[in-house]
Amino acid sequence: MANKALLLGINNYKQVNSLRGCVNDVENMRHLLIEVFKFNTSNVKVLLNQKVIKKDVKAQMTWLFKDAKPNDHLVFHFSGHGSQTVDLDGDESDGADELICLYDMDFNDPETYLLDDELKAWTKKLPAGAQLTVVLDSCHSGTGTRMLMAPIGDSPDQFTRMAVDPGATVARALSGDTQTRGLRATDAALIATDPEHDEIVRVRYVEPPLAIKEAIAARGKKVSRGLVVADMNHVLLAGCKDGQTSADATIESKPNGAFTYYLCKTIRAGGVRLERKLLIDRVEKALHDGHFTQSPQLEGPSDKGPLFGGSRVTRDDTADSDPPTVANVPDVVSCGDASDLKDLISLIATLAPEAQVEALRLFGKGASLQRRDSQHPAGGRFLIYVHGICKHDPGYSDGWWNALHPFTHAFGAGPRGDTRREVLWSDLVNERAIEARMNRELDPQAARQADEQTRLKVSICEVLLDRSDRQLNEAAPEPVPGESPRALNNERALNIPGLNCIDDFTIYMVNNAVRAEVIGRFTSVVGPLLASGAELDVISHSWGTVVAYEGLRELAESGLTPGVVRNFFTVGAALSIAPVKMSLRPANRDGQRPANVRRWINLDARGDIVGGPLQGRPYAVDNDFPSLDPFGCSKFLGLVSPVCAHSSYFATGNVAVNRDIFAAFIA
Repeated sequence: MANKALLLGINNYKQVNSLRGCVNDVENMRHLLIEVFKFNTSNVKVLLNQKVIKKDVKAQMTWLFKDAKPNDHLVFHFSGHGSQTVDLDGDESDGADELICLYDMDFNDPETYLLDDELKAWTKKLPAGAQLTVVLDSCHSGTGTRMLMAPIGDSPDQFTRMAVDPGATVARALSGDTQTRGLRATDAALIATDPEHDEIVRVRYVEPPLAIKEAIAARGKKVSRGLVVADMNHVLLAGCKDGQTSADATIESKPNGAFTYYLCKTIRAGGVRLERKLLIDRVEKALHDGHFTQSPQLEGPSDKGPLFGGSRVTRDDTADSDPPTVANVPDVVSCGDASDLKDLISLIATLAPEAQVEALRLFGKGASLQRRDSQHPAGGRFLIYVHGICKHDPGYSDGWWNALHPFTHAFGAGPRGDTRREVLWSDLVNERAIEARMNRELDPQAARQADEQTRLKVSICEVLLDRSDRQLNEAAPEPVPGESPRALNNERALNIPGLNCIDDFTIYMVNNAVRAEVIGRFTSVVGPLLASGAELDVISHSWGTVVAYEGLRELAESGLTPGVVRNFFTVGAALSIAPVKMSLRPANRDGQRPANVRRWINLDARGDIVGGPLQGRPYAVDNDFPSLDPFGCSKFLGLVSPVCAHSSYFATGNVAVNRDIFAAFIA
């Protein structure tokens, strides 16, 4: 099988106004096809800017179709300007032929653009059994745009017309969806009239000359198309309706085509098996949530099946486990079909993070409803990281992921915030601990909690010091006859991982409000993904194993968990410390595996005094890996530094953990 793709992107046009996100679109699509759909790198051809001329496009189209065989998957993607011209063969009811603008676009020269009729003619060359997907991130008309004048280069007296979407620009500026982080209405309006502002939503549309517009109007009344089920031998994904515009905007601090950006992001989140109809629905919702008014279109003989060669979901794919269930709440919402479940999930996703778990619990009461894969396809694969104590900033998992990524393709490239998510909670306990110390003399209840925290900290430290002492004794040489045993080093406490932060974590254990807030951070990341039917792998470290365990137990008790945690990894687990076990929520002290977890794997390295074996103590761990080699840690007199051992799991080069355990179970 030879899957092939031709990707075209034009930021800088020869004569018409430039765009900013098209080259990034091509790069985004290229990485998606190679990393997620496993296209061979040599079979993904790219033409950019001045290379996108008709002669070269035709040559590459010939390459794309050449030697195509049944079951081969071909992709044609264009990111740039679109426009219209007069329909001359009478096959368009609106009197217009849509076209894509090539680099040297000139309405007087048909060799500078590709008509939709020409693309259709190319599709007729598709060999029987081969599959073609056409993705167009361009505009079909100029409705709702405003023309601004922008200077050309350094010449203040020369201007080019630039089409912008003022409504989307203002809405995104006011909402804080851009780098402006939410402005007053007057400031947002000023942005929408400034052709040089980075936050303008540009329109991927070249307005035809007046004569062409008048000829189009004379030929027919414009109508919008819905799903086309005519005799098409390919699938078309278009960024908007033929009466709309496609946006070129700054998203996540980079210029992108809104349609291509959310298409790639949705596929990465939903997985290669995501059904076309569900895919386009999710992209449309993402666009509207981002304050873009365009409605992406899916056209073709069927809206079933995945794109780009993804395998369809079958019962055999999940035969090793019982199908998940979701709750039926007759008095609140009917979950009788897929659309109702989608509405319920969408409703919960709009709630504040601290309210989501309570909503899940509320909606989880009632009879269960069998979830069929054909109705509710899996919501994709996600990797969730949960850090331990001490201060952690966004991006803390980047190094951890770099160590794991060479051994698994389950999450694609694993971009942070996409298929890889981080739970951040250390700021909560750090802030609350500071507040508690400040309030100790003013609030009797705060003073009592502070005393309880101190007692718990002492208990935890006694356990850790005892573990450290045992390691020192085991590593110490045999005493010489007649000599007294050497005393233990009283400075050994300096080698306890996170010792200075333990008092911050104890506030989690003794203050129920803080505990709920921290668990809320976890459930706000994991809960919506499980509710959407996603499959997760959770890797928790150190004291974060407590947060992850209690968070998963809480989500499992909510009753609405169509998704599943395929693997729950506890690494250097503070769950092993006796005072921590006794400080868990009463319902969690039985150590049962959370009901939404398929497999629980625990890892403990030699010398890591925070971690320890969990299986049967009392936890229902499926696979326990004690005494792992503390990779990269040097030894002194046979003793490994506990601090080094505690962080060794995520070291680049530690294949015994990242390849042979993490990736082996993630598969």
